[in-house]
Amino acid sequence: MTEQEQLQNPDEGSSNNAENAAESINSAEISDNSSKLADEETAGNSADNAESEAESNASPIVENSTEAESLQVYTAPVAASVPETEEKETFVSENVDNSTEASAVPDRPALSPEEQAEADKRAAEKAAAKAAEKAAEAERRRQHKEMLDGLFAELEKVHSEGGTVEVTILERIKGGMRAQYKDLRLFLPASHFSLKRTPTEAEMQSAIGQTVLVHINEIQQDEQGRKTIVASRRKLMTDEFFSSIKDGDIVEGRVVSTAPFGVFVDLNGIEGLIHISRLSNVRVDDPSQIVKKGDLVKAKVLSVDKDNQRISLSRRELEESPWLRVEQDFPPGTRVKGIVRRLADFGAYIGLRPGIEGLLRNAELSWGRRISHPSEILNVGQEIEVLVISSSAETKRIALGLKQTSPNPWDTINDVLPVGTSTQATVRQSSANGLIVSVNDQFDGFIPRSKVKNVGGKAKNYTAGETLEITVVDINPDNFSLILAPVYTEAELSVEESDNRPSRRNNNERSRRNDREKSDAAFHADNDNSVTFFDLLSDAEQRGLKGES
Repeated sequence: MTEQEQLQNPDEGSSNNAENAAESINSAEISDNSSKLADEETAGNSADNAESEAESNASPIVENSTEAESLQVYTAPVAASVPETEEKETFVSENVDNSTEASAVPDRPALSPEEQAEADKRAAEKAAAKAAEKAAEAERRRQHKEMLDGLFAELEKVHSEGGTVEVTILERIKGGMRAQYKDLRLFLPASHFSLKRTPTEAEMQSAIGQTVLVHINEIQQDEQGRKTIVASRRKLMTDEFFSSIKDGDIVEGRVVSTAPFGVFVDLNGIEGLIHISRLSNVRVDDPSQIVKKGDLVKAKVLSVDKDNQRISLSRRELEESPWLRVEQDFPPGTRVKGIVRRLADFGAYIGLRPGIEGLLRNAELSWGRRISHPSEILNVGQEIEVLVISSSAETKRIALGLKQTSPNPWDTINDVLPVGTSTQATVRQSSANGLIVSVNDQFDGFIPRSKVKNVGGKAKNYTAGETLEITVVDINPDNFSLILAPVYTEAELSVEESDNRPSRRNNNERSRRNDREKSDAAFHADNDNSVTFFDLLSDAEQRGLKGES
C-alpha cells in the first residue's frame, strides 16, 4: 500500500503503524536500561544518528500502545545539504486525525523490504546485546553473592573458633572504622580499636590504609537477611600489653581518678592502682592532696595479675627515702618534739618530720602508772617532747619514750609511800590475779588476790571505780613494784583470823614474796596488759612449782 493510500485509508494505515509501533515499543523496553549506552553511541557516531533519524522520519513512532491513534509524523529533509539546524526546523509534527488532514502531508518514499529487514535486524541485535548484558550482570551478581556467602561462612568459623584475620583499614566512619577482609566490609568500633576507651582522632586517622590483626567480635543479621560483621582489636592488644609488662618496670601514665584508698593510673588503656600506702614516703591521709586527675606520674610495677587484668603500682619507691639519715638525725638519747598522729591499743605514733614517725609504746608513757590505752594521757594533734630510745634506717623504726623526759618517781617512793603507809586508792582493773589500783597521779599499785580477805565466808568483790582503804605492804623500786593490801575493820579481821591461823602465820613471808612476783609480772605485762602463765596459778600451785612446801 502506498503512503497516499495509507492516508486515504486511515484505519488500515493505523493498523500497520500500530504493529510497527508495537515492535518499536518492544525494542525500547528491552533496551530501556541501556539509555546511557545509546547516548554514548549518539555522541560518538553522527552518521548512525543521521541514519536513525532518517528511519524515525520514515516510520511513524507510537509513543505507547494506548496512543496508536495519535501518531507523530515527520517530513523528510528537503535536501541533504541543509544544515542540521535548518533540517530540524523543517520538521512538522501534526496529529493525523482524518483523511483531509492527511492529504496535506507531502509524499515520501516508503522503506523497501530490504531496508526494513536491515532495520529490524539492527533492532534485534541491540535487543540481543542488551539481553546478553543483563544475563551477564545477573551472573556476575550471582557469583558475587556466592563469593560473599563463602566469606561469611569463613568468618563465622573464625568467630566460633576464636581465631584472628588480617583486615585493611579503609576509612573513618561514624562510631569507628570501616575495614575490609578480601571483598567483605567489616565494622571496627572506636571502643575496640585500641586499649583506650576513647582513642584520639589522630590515632584513628593514622591507621587508615594499614593492615591489622582482628578478632571477629560479632556477626549480626537483620530481618531482611543483611549481615553486619563487627571486628575487635582490644583482646589482642590486651594480651600483648600484659605479655610485655613485668614486675619492677618503671611506667608512666595519667591519673584518671582518685579514691580514698588510692589512685588509678591509665597505662595506655589499662589502669593500674597506686595504693594510698604506696603514694609517698610521707604518710598520706587523702590521695587528692598528692596528685590530681590528669597529672602525669611515674610509678614502679609491684605486681601483675594477667588473669584479672590488675596492676599494682608504687610511687614512693621512686622518691628518696627520708629514713636514709635517720640514725644521724635521731641518735638514741636525743630529746625531740613531735605531734601525736595516731593512737593504737599498744601505743601512739609520733610524727617527727615528714615521712618519719616514731612509736611511743604504752610502757614508755609513765613511770608508775599502768597505761592500758594511750588516750588516757594523750590526744591526737597534741605536741609533746619525747626521748629517742633507738633508731634504725634499715628497719625504718624509731622507739620513743615519754616518761624519760620527767624525773623517775621510783627513786623517792620510799620517802613518799613507805611500807606501812595507809591511804585511799581507786580500783582501775579487777582480774582473777588481783586488783590494779591507782594510788595517786604517779603510781599504780597491785593488790594480789591473796590479800583480799573473805568477809562473811565469801571473798569480797571490788569493781572498777570503787574507792577503798589500802596499806603499803612491799616496795621494789628496781622492778617498779608496789604491793598493796586492803584495810579491813576489826570485825572483818576477826572472821578472817579464825580461819587457819597457824597456817597463815607460817606462810606470811612466802605470801609476801609471791605477791611481789605477781606485781612485777603484772607491771611488765605485754602491751595488751596480759599476764604471765605463772600469774594464773594459785598460791599452792606456785609454791609447788618452786619446790616449796
